[in-house]
Amino acid sequence: MNIKALILSALAIAAAVCASHSTRAQTLDLTLADPNAVVAFGTTEVAFSATISNPAIDSTLPAVYLNFASATTVSPGLTVDLSPFFTNAPLFLASGQNSGPAPFELFDVKLAPRLAAGTYSGNDVSIQGGADGGMLTAAGELADSLFSITVSSGAVPAPELDPASSVAALTLLVGSLMVLLGRRDVNVRR
Repeated sequence: MNIKALILSALAIAAAVCASHSTRAQTLDLTLADPNAVVAFGTTEVAFSATISNPAIDSTLPAVYLNFASATTVSPGLTVDLSPFFTNAPLFLASGQNSGPAPFELFDVKLAPRLAAGTYSGNDVSIQGGADGGMLTAAGELADSLFSITVSSGAVPAPELDPASSVAALTLLVGSLMVLLGRRDVNVRR
């Protein structure tokens, strides 16, 4: 066997080892139930719910453990609370498995009191982990999602008067005045 064939064989074996499922990065699908929340002025907390699924179809792949979560926000009036992730998220997802039929609370966002009306976008939440058998040693990024919060204006629109209500109010007012004036005439004659 010549050296060239030996080198090619070694490269083929190395490529096969690198392509094996234990060394490939795995990803998950993260879907927020409402990634663009709209809240009223004065709201102080928004809960975001999600479903997470493992789209892998190869049942020989090891389960993916959801070890950590992180979030970034570019808005100083927002603070992300990730404690719901650690309470509600599944520990792991096997190939083809998802977090369940209904979304679960993934994280909360605390809004500063009297946060100005407007849209606060450019926020991101991500999940880290991997196929570490639950040892909490894997911290590869598995999934991420952008989210935004729109705070609606604190102004309350003035009620509009419809013509029928205006006519009814005016009729009641005129009728009441006529009754009072009629009573006054009766009291003056006595």
